[in-house]
Amino acid sequence: MDISFKFNSKKFNYRVCAIIVDNGKILAMKDDRSPYFYLPGGRVSMGETAEQAVVRELQEELGITATIQRPLWLNQGFFHEVVDGLHYHEL
Repeated sequence: MDISFKFNSKKFNYRVCAIIVDNGKILAMKDDRSPYFYLPGGRVSMGETAEQAVVRELQEELGITATIQRPLWLNQGFFHEVVDGLHYHEL
């Protein structure tokens, strides 16, 4: 179960992502539903560490077995998502 919940018009997500650099370029992803690019990753599941989650997500999305060099930062974001009309609090 993902650590994500909706309350009225607001949604909380505990999300992890990776910065993958190859030949001086950073991998960013985009899908047809969103007007922006984002880093590969996804939501953390209950009982899972952030490190376990990012390795799992990279395996699911990219088919790679990642190793984590080091955590870079913790970011807290507040934004309105035009796709679903919700106000997000994302960690």
